[in-house]
Amino acid sequence: LGVPVGKITLNTQGLEKIDNNECYHIIARARLNRFLAKLYDIEYTVHTYINKDTFFTHRFEKIRRFKDKIHRTVINFDHDKKEAQYNEEGSAPLLEITSMRGKVADDIPATLKIINGTQDLFSSFYYLRLLEMKENEPYKINIYYDRRNWSIEAKMQKPFVKDSFRIYKFRIYY
Repeated sequence: LGVPVGKITLNTQGLEKIDNNECYHIIARARLNRFLAKLYDIEYTVHTYINKDTFFTHRFEKIRRFKDKIHRTVINFDHDKKEAQYNEEGSAPLLEITSMRGKVADDIPATLKIINGTQDLFSSFYYLRLLEMKENEPYKINIYYDRRNWSIEAKMQKPFVKDSFRIYKFRIYY
């Protein structure tokens, strides 16, 4: 309805060495607006480290803070071995997980095989921007998230303006 619920800030931190690899360090921070922050004291910070030469993800970190509890997820990618090492630490997850979903998550190993060229969820947006995309042509991208491999297909379309209840206009880019 045209009311912003929060703010996401994207920031590049330059190059950093991660396991002897030069990586672009990119940070996303998500915060609620002042009103919602009084109801839900929650904040997300995501770091992605993208290899300077291959543009593949080297490390993904997600820090989720809810009141005084912090939950951290770190995924280290080894593209030579085609593996992703998944680690979680900190307080209990923010949302209650059903016993069945918790059991399924426990059954998935922390190290999984990945497909060539796999990205994390955040770095995939930057990776797509590097491609010379043509209108309506499909582009496949492999994303590793939540201990699973996901194959996504993206298509670029022309931007358009959407009128939302005549209150707020925004542009959508694909």
